[in-house]
Amino acid sequence: MAKLCEANNGKTFSTAEMMKAKKGYDDQNREIEAYERMREENYNGKNSTDLIEKIGQIQECAPSSFDIPKFQTQEETLKAARLSKATMNGEHWKEYYESGKKFFQLQDYENALQEFTKAIQLKKNHILYDCRAEVFERLKDYEAAKADALNTIKYNSSIARGYIRLTRLNIKSKKYNEAVKYATLGLKAELLNENDKYHLLKLLDVLNEKLVTNQIKKNTYDILQYFPKEVIDEILKYLPQHSFQWLAMMNKSWNDFCSREGFIYQQVIVKSKKHDWPKRIAKMFKRWPTKESNIIGIARCQP
Repeated sequence: MAKLCEANNGKTFSTAEMMKAKKGYDDQNREIEAYERMREENYNGKNSTDLIEKIGQIQECAPSSFDIPKFQTQEETLKAARLSKATMNGEHWKEYYESGKKFFQLQDYENALQEFTKAIQLKKNHILYDCRAEVFERLKDYEAAKADALNTIKYNSSIARGYIRLTRLNIKSKKYNEAVKYATLGLKAELLNENDKYHLLKLLDVLNEKLVTNQIKKNTYDILQYFPKEVIDEILKYLPQHSFQWLAMMNKSWNDFCSREGFIYQQVIVKSKKHDWPKRIAKMFKRWPTKESNIIGIARCQP
């Protein structure tokens, strides 16, 4: 910091920390000057070894070399000085990493995020990006988590960590094609272990269920969304009771409809192919893509 102040001519200090640094620099200079005067008087102008050692210790407080661009502000200079000093020790990132893990274990995700970010500024590797991706996922910032998962793969594509996370995140975001892609790539990872393989296969099972459910929803038509009540009443007259296939799950729109009408109800699916619909009713179903289409209906009973 002494050299930093000296390079800045010790004049312009816009922040409290820089003011403090200047004061420390001035105090150090005064101390050295006092030592020099004392040694000159006692040792005929020669500096003793303890003074040289003290000067060396003071100089170690600042980076070995640090050039300050003329356009750089004081805050930018101070930030750069800190970073320069930190990078003098290549293992310094581990301190932030360990601190981030402790915050994470305490479920203090905001502070964990800050610590992992500081570590990444000093050292970029797949471990740090994977840790920060986990924090982003816990905070439900899925896009940021995806970005860090991609960096996890960038810095080490031979392990499956990044692929597992991207598969899971894309399932949560309902981007199923992307999820399939990363699950497939993960299963091809060079250092895939049995545990990672198990997780990827479990995610593929979940993905398969999602895809099937999604396809069913696409092929299911709720006539309440298309027809007025009068038309629905007319359709219900032609539904033979024996053709009803009861469903395990309720449909909210039918639930609301039957509640309003005061019927005891169950949700059913009725095959439309074999029924002899009147022409005026049959015209209503031209919008369905095939004759095999299913129509959602209800068993209409008196309360």
